[in-house]
Amino acid sequence: MRSNAIEAQDGMPAPPLVKVAAVTTDRNEIIVHVIDNDPGLEDTERIFDAFVTTKANSMGVGLAVSRSIAEAHDGRLWAENCPEGGARFNLVLPLSAIDGDPSVLAR
Repeated sequence: MRSNAIEAQDGMPAPPLVKVAAVTTDRNEIIVHVIDNDPGLEDTERIFDAFVTTKANSMGVGLAVSRSIAEAHDGRLWAENCPEGGARFNLVLPLSAIDGDPSVLAR
């Protein structure tokens, strides 16, 4: 997700900015946010369809595969536009997906 965020900002007037944050919740989940300062997304749901791309040299399967992997681990992956501009990709996974060993996250 991070490299997609950087590539999506090619040719933009402002320097690219990508923030990555991760937190655990009281529902035994980890949430990872990838936030950028690009103009935002036209369709926050369609970008997860296979073979949908805005890049000239892309097959458009990365986000579809990423969502499938998240869902295979009882997680969720979605995107949204930020009110102040840019986009935020959100990945939620149950901590049980890492066999209850939070030290795996530090590796």
